[in-house]
Amino acid sequence: MKKLSIFLPILFVVTLVFANRLFSGSDSKLVNKEVDLAIFTDNNYDYAAYDSSLAQVEITVQRVSGNASYTAFTKTYDAMQLKQYATEKNALTEKMNIQAVKDDKEILVVTYAIAYNTKGSKLIIERKEVIGRGEVQKKIDVVI
Repeated sequence: MKKLSIFLPILFVVTLVFANRLFSGSDSKLVNKEVDLAIFTDNNYDYAAYDSSLAQVEITVQRVSGNASYTAFTKTYDAMQLKQYATEKNALTEKMNIQAVKDDKEILVVTYAIAYNTKGSKLIIERKEVIGRGEVQKKIDVVI
């Protein structure tokens, strides 16, 4: 009985110490990550054949940790005629700041989809970019 009364408190303390280390999430370094987005065209769409062609851009930023993910940011840009998009020199730009990212446990996945519509015929092109551990800023060019 005396052995049991000594052994149980020691086992209890050891269990608490290991449980605290296992479930403690305070070691994660929180950082702000920035996505520099530029939307532009590198083609000449001034010909009459492109007058009825539109493009719409949708951006989604997801935070991914292990098997779990959730959307941190989403934005849809209005559809415009292809010839209305600026060149790279005058690109539509936007900075997105994603705050309090656990740099050692989370990555950001930026998905951009370009939806082309020409007289009812639709084509969607989707691409993904990853902002990994240690990266605090990434420039993403969406080329129409």
